[in-house]
Amino acid sequence: MKVQGNWMPCDLSDPSPLIAAIHTPGRPSDALLRLSYEMSVTAYDFDIQRWYAAGWRDFSFRINGQLFTGTDINKDNTGIQDSIKSGYYQILARQKIRFASPLAQYRGIGDGSDHAKAVFMLIPCGGVYIVGIGFTGTCRRFDDWLPNLQMDEKDGLHAGFLRLSKEIWNDAPRVTFPACAAKLGLDSLTLADIIRECQNGSSRFLIWMSGHSQGGAVMQVFARYLCRKGVLPGNMIGCAFASPSVLWQPEPVLKQLHLIMNSDDLIPRFGARCHYGLLWMADMNDITRRLCYLNDADDLCMQTILDLSHQIRTSEDALLVSCCLLEILRDKDLIKAPQVFSTLMTFLKADPLQKLEERLDSLTDRVRIRALRHYCAFTGRNDLDAEKAERTKALITDMMLNYGDSEFTRCLKNILSYPHRIRNNESTHRLSPYYLICRTDAFPLRQVSDSDLEVRPARRYTCSVPVLRNTAPRHAHLTQRRFLFDRSGTFGRRK
Repeated sequence: MKVQGNWMPCDLSDPSPLIAAIHTPGRPSDALLRLSYEMSVTAYDFDIQRWYAAGWRDFSFRINGQLFTGTDINKDNTGIQDSIKSGYYQILARQKIRFASPLAQYRGIGDGSDHAKAVFMLIPCGGVYIVGIGFTGTCRRFDDWLPNLQMDEKDGLHAGFLRLSKEIWNDAPRVTFPACAAKLGLDSLTLADIIRECQNGSSRFLIWMSGHSQGGAVMQVFARYLCRKGVLPGNMIGCAFASPSVLWQPEPVLKQLHLIMNSDDLIPRFGARCHYGLLWMADMNDITRRLCYLNDADDLCMQTILDLSHQIRTSEDALLVSCCLLEILRDKDLIKAPQVFSTLMTFLKADPLQKLEERLDSLTDRVRIRALRHYCAFTGRNDLDAEKAERTKALITDMMLNYGDSEFTRCLKNILSYPHRIRNNESTHRLSPYYLICRTDAFPLRQVSDSDLEVRPARRYTCSVPVLRNTAPRHAHLTQRRFLFDRSGTFGRRK
């Protein structure tokens, strides 16, 4: 039975395009993009209902250091008590991925609660079994950001992403697939067993991976593990969105990994130095910015900060700007750190943060010192480039004075969040750039390298663009079909 995804016009019950994508070089297919988008979103909310209806089975969830796997959460028509027990574990996993209260998160920084998160599932297709792994990105918990900041080199990789990937790797012997084991007549079947079988050309399994942001970075490191353990490239495929870099030095990349980014997104330029996969760039333009940013696309402060962000090409550039901003935050006459934190991270409230101002000041200093240390490690310098730092701090200070502290931090948050978003924001009717990349042909993808992350000038269309206002009814952005989509689901432009 055909089951359409929650977001994309793709059939979740037919994963055959994943098999075809392994042997198809070049641009990732629309089917691969759409299925991977659905998996990436599922890794955030653990909503598996449509996947289950489409025939996927043997679900497992890893969240907060706990693994929910095996027959307990995969009962199928074995009695009402077993069904209730299975449903309970699935609900529990979904509840645990939701963020805690802001103060509880702040008190818990550094207590080891920043663990890897992932969802696992399996489906038979054309004589093979496809094992899907969705790696969760940075969630709304404060401590989820900590691995992103652990930028030290370890085994040639970003230390934070390496630690998260090792957690999932170490769980491989415990992730079980009971339904598949029963079909194959096996006593048990684990992810470790599947990985071993994928080391030969006659494997009955294909590993498919996806993720967004931090999840895409963990996917790269995990795929590198698979290759080093002998898994054949023909037995795996991956597609991630907005993924940071993970390698400190260039390596031969896995061509079965596709990494999608858009030209306004800063996060893929951050992390280590290189990506482990093929990097595909989608150029933003006036129309797509209007759809994704709405009226903020015309905001002068937004445009100024966006121009500054386009000058950030590498982790070194991002760290220098971060150090300059953190030094400015120490000037109490200019701006208060609690307001900045509460604006940049909307789930943190300014009032309780004011009571923790001393701890926030200490946290700001620690983050600044760590960012400076990473900058020195990347560049081989003993301190910031004085000329670049003074020029950057002067530019940031001028923007704060010209547009106001609150407007500057609001626009800075928008520049970091709008281009990076994976899901549409239904409350504000903003579209996600990655939704548009997968759903339409608005973005011709071009392959780029880490050494040449250029940003091309925005292409302008000579057409009238409807303004999607906040007063529009719910799902109004999806009802503009005459403008957005034609009947084939492609991007329609008025003449």
